[in-house]
Amino acid sequence: MKSGKQNANNIVRKIKFISRFLKNISLIKTYQKKTIQKHVENAGLYINEYLLYYDAVSMENGVNDTFGFVSFYIRKCSSLPSSLKTVLANLKKFYQCMLQYEKIKEEDYKELVQTIKIYSSDWIEEVAEYNASLYGDDHDDDYDELLCARRQI
Repeated sequence: MKSGKQNANNIVRKIKFISRFLKNISLIKTYQKKTIQKHVENAGLYINEYLLYYDAVSMENGVNDTFGFVSFYIRKCSSLPSSLKTVLANLKKFYQCMLQYEKIKEEDYKELVQTIKIYSSDWIEEVAEYNASLYGDDHDDDYDELLCARRQI
């Protein structure tokens, strides 16, 4: 079990990562406020929910656990292909920022990008299979969107 001091240090580290990410993407002139907010929310989900509680690994080691995060995201957060694509794009942006701040190695970032490129279509199929297992093959996509909206409340 972690001590209070370790927990406080982890919270400070998480805040720094998210603050750096916010600063980084806020500099992109083409991003609207809503887009920036979504990127930060997704980074917060990744750091606060997945890394800290579900997988209990550091941000630096999380870059090598894309498969675990995708599985977590599909089962716990959203089963929409478009949401998965968005969160994978956000994950790349987040780790690109961490690379710029020298928090991860360049080879780890390149491996993350390559992994996402190679396996994205497989993960989209996994979403379809997951949906079929829950709702049957003829489920309604509008119902999926409603369920996902309710999960995020």
